[in-house]
Amino acid sequence: MKKKIFYLIRYSVLQDSKQWKIARDNDYEQYKRALFGDERLALKYKLFSQLTLPSVVAQQRPDEADNYEVILLTSKDLPTDRLNQLEQLAKKHPCLTILAVDPNRSFVSVASNYLKQQFDRASEDCVYSTVRLDDDDILHRRFERRLRFYTAKINLNYMVTFSQGYEAFLDKQRQYELSQAIELYYPKIALGLAQVGFYSAEKNSVIGKNIHVYQTGKHTTVNQRYNLIEDTTPHMFVRVSYDLQDTQAEGFLKRVKSAECTDIKVLIEQFPELV
Repeated sequence: MKKKIFYLIRYSVLQDSKQWKIARDNDYEQYKRALFGDERLALKYKLFSQLTLPSVVAQQRPDEADNYEVILLTSKDLPTDRLNQLEQLAKKHPCLTILAVDPNRSFVSVASNYLKQQFDRASEDCVYSTVRLDDDDILHRRFERRLRFYTAKINLNYMVTFSQGYEAFLDKQRQYELSQAIELYYPKIALGLAQVGFYSAEKNSVIGKNIHVYQTGKHTTVNQRYNLIEDTTPHMFVRVSYDLQDTQAEGFLKRVKSAECTDIKVLIEQFPELV
C-alpha cells in the first residue's frame, strides 16, 4: 500500500469572504490592495522560499520518489511577476504544485478537486495525510517521520496535532531579522494540523469523512468533531510572527510578556532555515 503526505499551503489567496481579519477590516478593493501590496508579497515570497519550502523538502522521509507533495493555493489575481516567481520556484522543486484560485471559488473546493484528480483511477490503495501549513511556517526535520507513524488505515479520519514548538518574531525595524523567540505549547494549533485519509483503488474513491484537512472546520475545536492524536514531541515547529501578518503579531506580543525567551542560537541549530 502506498503512503503519501500532502502539505496544503495558502499563499495570498484572494477570496470573496470575510474569513480573515484583513478582509473584515476593509472593503473588497482595499482588501485586495492590502493582500497584494508589494512589500507584503516580497516578504511572503522570501519567507516561503527560504523558510517554509526548504523545511518541508528537508524532512526525514523514505527514499521513494513520489511520497510527498506541496500544494500551494494562491490567487488567479496575484500580480503576474509574483506568480512568475512561484512558477520558477516550482521548476526547481518538482514536489511543488501551484493552484491558482478564482476569488469567487473556495480554495477548499479547489484543493478537493485537485486531490480527487490525483487519485482518480490509481492502481494502488493509498493511505495519506493532508497537513495544514501557512506560507511562513517552519517544520522540524523529524515532523514528517512522526506523522508517517500515525498515517495508517487504522487511524482513518483521525486528526493529528503537534503541540510543542516555538514562536519567533521577525522585527520590521531590523529588516525582518529574527529578534526574539519563545517556546510554545498549543494543542490544536493550525500549524502542522493533519488528517489521515484513505484512497481505495478497488472503489476508485476516497474513503472517509473528508478529502483533506481544510474540510475539518475550526482548528481550535476540531477535537469536538474528530478523534484527535496529540503528539508532544518537543520543538516540532516554528510559528513565525511579524507586523505584516493578518494578525499583526498580536498573539506573540502578548505571550512574550510572560514567557522566557529562547536562545536564538539554540533555535537556529534546530531550524537552520532561520540563518
